[in-house]
Amino acid sequence: MLDPDVIDYIFSFLQFDHTALRQCSTAHPFLALLAQRHLYVYITVQNYPSRHHPQPSPSEILNFFLERPEIRDNVVQGLVIELVSLSADLMKDSLARISSILSIVADLPRVWSISLRGRCPVTWRSLDQDFKNAFLNCIRSSSVTELFIQDIVGFDLSELDRCRALKRLFLQGRFRQTPMISDSELKQRCHLDFFSLSNFRPLVNISFWFPLRILRVLDLRLSKSNFSSFDNLIYYHSGSLTCLRLNLANSCKYTPPLNLP
Repeated sequence: MLDPDVIDYIFSFLQFDHTALRQCSTAHPFLALLAQRHLYVYITVQNYPSRHHPQPSPSEILNFFLERPEIRDNVVQGLVIELVSLSADLMKDSLARISSILSIVADLPRVWSISLRGRCPVTWRSLDQDFKNAFLNCIRSSSVTELFIQDIVGFDLSELDRCRALKRLFLQGRFRQTPMISDSELKQRCHLDFFSLSNFRPLVNISFWFPLRILRVLDLRLSKSNFSSFDNLIYYHSGSLTCLRLNLANSCKYTPPLNLP
């Protein structure tokens, strides 16, 4: 039998291969204890699992959290929520269970990463209000420092102003931004260190978004680049940036050199 530390190290490379980890966890009680530490670090929940995207249902995840508090409290560090558009009744029912999961996760001190992804574009306004409230409450937890939002059309970035612990933000898709709370009304606000944009729209005015004031790392992956807004984004944060990553794919065209201070 290999040393437990060696097995644990091997399992660390299988963290996203849930099928292999599940097989290991049923092979032997000793392996189960080690495999579960990696199998449940990141929990993925889908509102409508399919054979092409096999994941536990919201009900199964909720029951697991209630029945296995030792794993829920000591192992889980991240939650990934994947959504597809459904009929109103099916969507409401599935989101109600995910809302209960989010309410539990919001109180877990080890959870630091939250992801909300549309497997196809899903509009924020179409989601149940209880789910939206539970999601916003969860990402505003003092433990959540990393957030992914992908293809959730119309999500208002101003909702993130209250995420005081948030340091790393990854966005993909179309968003909106509206003035929400003045500086005098909100004493502590989000200040990002790392900001990643992938096919983000629209780029206009994001330069002046409050959480980017002391931004250190900017990661841009744009297939259709608005260079006017791009210039503003780089110029406005040139004093704080220490790392800039650009991937403009096939849309890269010549632009005049940037005059940075």
